[in-house]
Amino acid sequence: MVHCYSDIDKFYFRLLVRLTHETQDVTKRISSVFSLLGNTQSNIASAIDCAEATQLLALNAVLSGVNCDEVGREFVVSSAGLIEKTNQFTEDLRRIRKNSRVS
Repeated sequence: MVHCYSDIDKFYFRLLVRLTHETQDVTKRISSVFSLLGNTQSNIASAIDCAEATQLLALNAVLSGVNCDEVGREFVVSSAGLIEKTNQFTEDLRRIRKNSRVS
């Protein structure tokens, strides 16, 4: 049995094949984006951990500087500034992580 397809049938067949390929390509790209977002989430979590560790170290430095009287005053001021900056940095990272989550 020989099938004779019209030009319009051939056109739609080629169109469907092309759409299938394009859909597969878009699906691959979307998967890649989700993978990158997952990596970003992991990196943000690591940066938050580092910031929190830095805050603890700076707080320890403040406490050590207080025990050094006049000599430790600049140390306390610098460490207190570091605590303030890492607090802001940590909050910024948390906000970024929250806004970049994939539902």
